[in-house]
Amino acid sequence: MDWRKVPENLKDKVWSDVKKRFEDPRDQFNEDLCKGHAMVIAGKALRSLRSKLNENYVQKGKTPFEDCSFIKHHVWQEFVEKMSTKEAKAKSEKFTDLAKWNTLHHHVGMIGYAAKRPKWRQEEREAAEVGLDNPFEGVDERARDFFYARRPKKLKEGRNKYNEPKTEEAEKALLVIKGAKERGEFQPRGDHDKLTEALGNLEHRGRVRGVSSRQSWKNVESWQSNAASYHTR
Repeated sequence: MDWRKVPENLKDKVWSDVKKRFEDPRDQFNEDLCKGHAMVIAGKALRSLRSKLNENYVQKGKTPFEDCSFIKHHVWQEFVEKMSTKEAKAKSEKFTDLAKWNTLHHHVGMIGYAAKRPKWRQEEREAAEVGLDNPFEGVDERARDFFYARRPKKLKEGRNKYNEPKTEEAEKALLVIKGAKERGEFQPRGDHDKLTEALGNLEHRGRVRGVSSRQSWKNVESWQSNAASYHTR
């Protein structure tokens, strides 16, 4: 089921369950804002579940009842029929092809960048206090956070910073672009900033790499001064 088509009474039940699991500071609690954020995460979780069910069960001719006992048989049958249509298969192939472009995977999980930023800023302050060199000195927050998010919890044997060599290559490219910017050889424009140039592909609409999958570039503070020069492609 498309999350946008989920009945409001079911969404309210999800929100009620979320509130039971967390304590909030009553003087700072904005229920509409928090509920909206929770609903976005719930929608992403549903899309992820649908994708995994399709990939691991429908496409392999298996059933999920042993692993996912909460799924009713009649619901599963409806899901299989829907995912077996030509339209659904074409859509699945399209998103599979798009996913192949995403080779620099982050490690922030469902909580996203916002929940990680305070920790990253604290790490930067502590490093500065003890005089450690910061390779990202002069790099904007979006680009710094993009690479912080790609630091793995556990490094593979033989790796020094990232598990994926392509991530290291992208970081090196960013530092080259940083130098070019300082020399006046590169001028950021609109949504084509240092990170976009370093990664070598354009930003996708509706999300901002290094910031959020739920924000447009127009809402990113570091880009506001360039907003007037942006031209819709």
